[in-house]
This record gives sequence, structure tokens and C-alpha cells, in this order.
Amino acid sequence: MLNRKFTAETKNVIWLFLEKIVTMFVLVLVNIVIARSVGPELFGQLSYLLVFINIVIIISPLGINAIFIKEIVAGERDKGTIIGTCLLLRLFGALLSVVIVTVLAKSELLTAVDPTLLIGAALVGCSSVLYLFDYWFQAKVLSKYSVVVRVSTIIVFSVIKLWLVVTGKSFNYLLIVFMIEPLIMATGYSIAYKLSLRGSKNPKWSVDLTYGLALLKRSWWLIFSAIASVICLKIDQLMIAEMIGNTELGIYSVAVRLSEVWYFFPTAIAASYFSSLIKLRQKSSVLYQQRLQWLCDWLFITALSLSVVMYFFAKPLISLLYGQEYEAAASVLVVHMWAAVIVFMRALFSKWIINESAYKFSLITHGTAAIINVILNLLLIPDFGAMGAAWSTLLSYIVGSYLVIAIPKKTRPFFIIMSKSLLLPVTVIRLYKSFLLSKYKHESSA
Repeated sequence: MLNRKFTAETKNVIWLFLEKIVTMFVLVLVNIVIARSVGPELFGQLSYLLVFINIVIIISPLGINAIFIKEIVAGERDKGTIIGTCLLLRLFGALLSVVIVTVLAKSELLTAVDPTLLIGAALVGCSSVLYLFDYWFQAKVLSKYSVVVRVSTIIVFSVIKLWLVVTGKSFNYLLIVFMIEPLIMATGYSIAYKLSLRGSKNPKWSVDLTYGLALLKRSWWLIFSAIASVICLKIDQLMIAEMIGNTELGIYSVAVRLSEVWYFFPTAIAASYFSSLIKLRQKSSVLYQQRLQWLCDWLFITALSLSVVMYFFAKPLISLLYGQEYEAAASVLVVHMWAAVIVFMRALFSKWIINESAYKFSLITHGTAAIINVILNLLLIPDFGAMGAAWSTLLSYIVGSYLVIAIPKKTRPFFIIMSKSLLLPVTVIRLYKSFLLSKYKHESSA
């Protein structure tokens, strides 16, 4: 039984890694072609609209994704009731997000893009209600269904986008395709869900409002954490567009996408070791701490290596891939890649929070980073443009995901783990110097 479960989990991880590798290559290629074709201003407008779709997708689950998985795995309640109730909660969250976006779009706060397009983008994000079935597959260790849906959708729509660009079709057609893609993805998840139940009993969906309220009470920390996370990840792009224009946002978005394309590595690694960390925590505190330190060290080394490479090659890479119009993105990319050093270790910290049942620190850290990010953006963007936003992102991550966790006693152990990883180069240099000194003394005495 354990062997079968281990095999299923291993296959799950392999499917997820293969998906990320394929989609990373495809999405970067499409991103390059579109950016070169439409230019910084239109690319900035496209990025602005995609931000709003992502905002609805992130906020609409109301923080219940992880709880949904836990409820399905526990099997203490009828699965049909869990699914039906969670679908209703996600629908409520999506509609609430649309109302918020509509109010903002109709006000004078958002002026970079036509309000009708913003509302349309938010409505498209409502299709993410059906993304719940992706978490059903995660709970059942059947991620291959989700992978097939995502990869096939991304490849098909990437081909369509490339065809529109190559044939010189209107930019509006490209916008329509981007907005249709989440709808098809959501439909694919629901079809895959039905196919996965062939030969087994189909849970009859029902809604339990009392149960739904109980779920919301359990997830409220995560709801606000999700909102803070959206602010951390997306507010810089909105503020750039509103304060200095879509052209600057187009340049900034190129750098952001190239840096964020690597973020799946720490997420996948942390997820892969999560179950073993749970077992180690129960078995041995010493082994648990050692494994955490080992993982954090490797995440730091990987991020540092990528950052150093980008420091030297960002400018020729941007010029080669995107052209001279986007050369200014090179400096932004360098700063964003240094932020990856913290982001990579933060992925492990997020799993540590769950393992230690310290959910409120997810909100505290994300919230702190969000507040600092907004304040610094207001101060730096007017004078320094995209570079100001990049430095705001880096500094907010350093404070929110590193320095803040040194304050509470509960999270201080992980602050020490991160600090040891950050000091790893100094430790290595010190050991190397000691080795050379001992070698010199040995040769001198000889």
C-alpha cells in the first residue's frame, strides 16, 4: 500500500515537472514573439488586462483551495457536499471580485485601459470557479488530468496567438484570444473531472450553507493572505501603468515574466519534499531541522546562481530575444533576479507555515510586504520608473519574507535557517581560506 502510494506521488511530481518545462518554453516563446510584434505600449496594455484576470483567479477561491484538498482527503464528509459548497463559495468570491473591479474601473482610479476591457477581463476570471477540479485531482493524486488540460490548452492557444501575430491580425483579436483561454481551461477541467469518474460513483453535488460558513471561518487568514499576495505580485504593474504609462509597463513586464518563469522550481521542490517533511517532524526534530536547512541551502544556491548569470547576461539576452525597444528591461531583470534569492527560500517557508500550523504568519508576512511595496512604489516610480518598481519589489521581499520572520518567536527558527543559507558563501570562503592556510603551514614546516 505504501509503495503504491509512493509511486502515485512520484508520478504526480514527474507529471508536474514535465508540464512546467513544456509550458515554460512555450510561454516564453509566445511572450517574445508578441512583445516584439506589438511593441512596448500595446504589450503593456495586454499585461495590464492579464493582471485583472489573475486578480480574480487568485481572490475568487476565498482561501479554501488547501482546505478543500484536506476535506476531500480526510473523507469525513460527503464529497458531493464538499464540491457543491466549495463551488458556490468560489462563485461568490469571483462575483465579489468582479464587483470590486467594476467599481474601480468606473472610478477615476484606473485610467490606463478602457473600463469595458477591465470589466470584461474580470468576468473572464469568473471561469476560474471551475478550477476547483484541479484541486480535486491534487487531492486524488491524479495531477496528470490537470497537466493534460493545461498543456493542451496552452499549446493550442499559443499556436493561435502566434498565427495572429505572424499574419498581422488586429491587436483586438489577440486580446479576445487571451480572454477566451481561461474559459477553455475551466471547461477542460470540468470535462477531465467527468472523465476521471468513469467506472466509479459520481458524487451528487449539494450545498450546505452552514458547512460553507464553517469553511470561511477556517480560511479567513488565507483569504486576506491571498489579497496581500495579489498586492505583492501585481500592484507594481498597475501602479506603473497608472503613474507613467503602458509603454513603461510593457518594458517592465518583459523583465517580470523572464524572472518569474523560474519560480516554479522552488515551488515544485518544496511541494515534492512536503510529505517527507511532515513525517520527519513527527519522527525527529533534529533530522527535520537538518532537512529544512539542506533544502534551504540548495534553494539559495540555485537562486544565487541564476542571479549571478543574469547579472552578466541580462542585457545581451534581452536584446537578442526582445530587441532594442526593450533594452531598458535588462536592468529591471537584474534587480528582479536578486529578489529570487528570497522568493526561492520563501517557497520552503510557505510549506513550513503549513507544517507548523502557523497560518496567520502567511498573512503577516504577505501583508507587511504588500504595505512596503505600495509605499515604496509611490515614492520611487515617479522618479525612477520601472527601476523604482523593481527596487520596491526587492526591498519588500527582503523585509516581508525575511526580516519580519525574525520578530515572532514562532517563526524565528526559520529566520535562522534562512540566515545560515544567506551566509553560506561566507562560510565556504572561510573554509577555503582555512584550507589554504593549513596547506601553506604544512608545506612550510616540510
